[in-house]
Amino acid sequence: MIAMGRTLPTSTQLIRECEDAWRPYLRALRKEDREVLLELLAMMRAQSAPIAYAAPPDPFQLFALAMLGGILKRLIHLEQMVAAQNAHQLNGSTECDD
Repeated sequence: MIAMGRTLPTSTQLIRECEDAWRPYLRALRKEDREVLLELLAMMRAQSAPIAYAAPPDPFQLFALAMLGGILKRLIHLEQMVAAQNAHQLNGSTECDD
């Protein structure tokens, strides 16, 4: 009889294995650094479906890409907030000059 079923770990399992491998490092970090690493791991978990779809031979490359993508999204959001704040300040200063 041939056993059928999943022979490769799921992306969620791979992410959990990665997190488990980094756990000793995580425990050694200061609290503020630990929180940053936990955020990076959350970014990786948020991309588990696309990672599973890609089925990479080396999932760590996609894990890193997911983290970088999460950081870039936050950076773009902050840049947009700063631009909106600057535009608001410029509009406010021109109205007062009239």
